[in-house]
Amino acid sequence: MPAHAAPAVETYGLVEFGSVSLNLPGANRIGSVGRLLPGVRLEFASDGEIIVHRKDTQARSYFECAPGESERTFIGDSSVATGDIGRMDQDGYLY
Repeated sequence: MPAHAAPAVETYGLVEFGSVSLNLPGANRIGSVGRLLPGVRLEFASDGEIIVHRKDTQARSYFECAPGESERTFIGDSSVATGDIGRMDQDGYLY
């Protein structure tokens, strides 16, 4: 790799929440979007939807959106329903 080139890594994040996970050089899994960043927790809804939690999120609601849209996405003060389906492997990599 040329000295000026940066390695390409996969990450996962949302405008509403910020960064969630990151693959790092030497600590990655092909096909995953990496391990959770510090301060991020997640759970999976019964249908596999990723629900992310952090003390401070990027936003608390949408501005001028369809009725109910903010309430479906922003769950409480620190959780966001992503709308994405995922899973986590035994080593903590998110797919």
